[in-house]
Amino acid sequence: YPDIRRRSIEQFALYLKDWYESARRSPTMDGYTYWLMTDLPGGVEGDMNSCGIFDVLCRPDKFPDPAPVLRFNRETVLLVDVELGQRVLSPGTAREAGLIVPHYGSEAIRDGVVEWEVAGEGVPAARGEIRLPQVEVGSVERVGSVTLGPWQPDCGRKVRLSVRLRSAACEQSNEWDFWVFPARKRDFEGSGVVNLTGLGEVTRRYETREAGLAGAKVVLATGLTPEVAEYVAGGGRAVLLTERGGLARPLHFTYWPAWIRRIGNVVDDHPAVRAFPSDGFCGFQLMRLFGGEADRKFDTQSVSKSITSLTLGLA
Repeated sequence: YPDIRRRSIEQFALYLKDWYESARRSPTMDGYTYWLMTDLPGGVEGDMNSCGIFDVLCRPDKFPDPAPVLRFNRETVLLVDVELGQRVLSPGTAREAGLIVPHYGSEAIRDGVVEWEVAGEGVPAARGEIRLPQVEVGSVERVGSVTLGPWQPDCGRKVRLSVRLRSAACEQSNEWDFWVFPARKRDFEGSGVVNLTGLGEVTRRYETREAGLAGAKVVLATGLTPEVAEYVAGGGRAVLLTERGGLARPLHFTYWPAWIRRIGNVVDDHPAVRAFPSDGFCGFQLMRLFGGEADRKFDTQSVSKSITSLTLGLA
């Protein structure tokens, strides 16, 4: 329980960071307010609400260290102009991350310097600095950019962009995580993955075979057929990609539904998700698994069926 609670609070902090930074990037927004500073045991509808900065007893146990919150909620902050859906990078492709400084301090920033560093396991480190133009009080200025990549990782990697502003007017820091994955999973050919989905794109991309469960290590299917059920009951592993309406009790939700912000979630160290580097909770690198056309766009051009749910059937 403590681990799930801690992981959920860490993910909730990412939610806060995303929305605060979205507000701070706007040059026309005069301000914002935060609804519910304290968790509530039950509202008028009887629902538990855990969206506060403090717990139900007004204790700061949720965020005992205020430093991470102050990175995105202060008079002056550092931001990037890369949206959530752009933080998973393609191998061999560089991306520019523009740096933005919204400044509401007591005096203008003069002779400011932003030091930046890009680092991650399995990728070359890079660092540098950007000398800022004068940033006036009440302005939101784009002050430069940092090039991320290109990288050719051997497996899925998390990369962190860290920045620090130094000036006589103020000092501030911030950081953001990005992910990069190889073009093709290593050693996939001959790995025993069987594709029963009927989607040729899956076979071409991952070099799976399309028939026979004998010797299969993982089966990809769009439904729990008697053949697949027997295979799973015998100790096999199956990943079910179901179409809309294919589940008896489907659950369709966006990446930031109310319950995912309030109820514990944890990503365990399991073979099914080991290739997706995580911090133990559902982070931004998994965002594209959630939502529909009205939420986060899902690339359907390479898939001939509308797949809206991902079910892991693992013995």
